[in-house]
Amino acid sequence: TTVSVKPGEPVGVRWRHAPGELRDWIGVYRGGEADVSKYLGFVYTEAAFAGEASFQPGPGGEPLAPGDYELRLLHDESYVMLARAPFRVRP
Repeated sequence: TTVSVKPGEPVGVRWRHAPGELRDWIGVYRGGEADVSKYLGFVYTEAAFAGEASFQPGPGGEPLAPGDYELRLLHDESYVMLARAPFRVRP
């Protein structure tokens, strides 16, 4: 099941089994975005193997428009994707 949030709600993310590198990061992408450099926002995992964070990922902090999105765990300041999870911003 795809998780849904309302426009303007912060997006919560939990991770586990991350590599634990200082600059591992979680990016927010539009659903189906093939270009990994086109993230809409991000948060660092701060070298945590497991954890959780909440953030407002729109450019400049504004809410994401309704639609399908994806959270991606990326390795140590790179665009090497390790995991992904879809979510939806519902109208």
